[in-house]
Amino acid sequence: MAKQADAHRAPNESDLQIVERAIADHEVFQRNLFTLKRILTELGPLDIPNARANVEAEQARLDEVRKQTDAAQQQLSDLEKQIADKRRELAETEATIKDKMREYAAELAEADTPQARQQAVLDRHWESVRAQAEPDDEYFVGGFQEFHSKTPSFHKSKRDRDWRVR
Repeated sequence: MAKQADAHRAPNESDLQIVERAIADHEVFQRNLFTLKRILTELGPLDIPNARANVEAEQARLDEVRKQTDAAQQQLSDLEKQIADKRRELAETEATIKDKMREYAAELAEADTPQARQQAVLDRHWESVRAQAEPDDEYFVGGFQEFHSKTPSFHKSKRDRDWRVR
């Protein structure tokens, strides 16, 4: 009777884990077999004598790809250095622009003092007085504006450029 009780015992947790592990291992094994079957159908029969030459050819191709990758990495690092240099130049230029803006703002603030405004009024006044005191230098010939001071002549007058020049 004892043997019969063992044969009909209820499965416990460890039994279920063992079965689940076996199923998972079987699925992995089946997947590997399916992959092997697919490779063999696509490649055809294995050519053992030429396998070594094929492996060497693939290794050479892999080495060439690695060389190309290294060259591309070198170009990438060079470009990154150039980008960093350009960013540094941009930061320097921005700093220079800010400094110039500060200088211009200081100059404008300096020119906006009451003394500077009064001096500008005086300058405008004296320029207008000088303009009124000077003889009219321009004349029109055939609709074109001419200036006495720029017209060459053989006699000296106040309108000549070289008046009182020795």
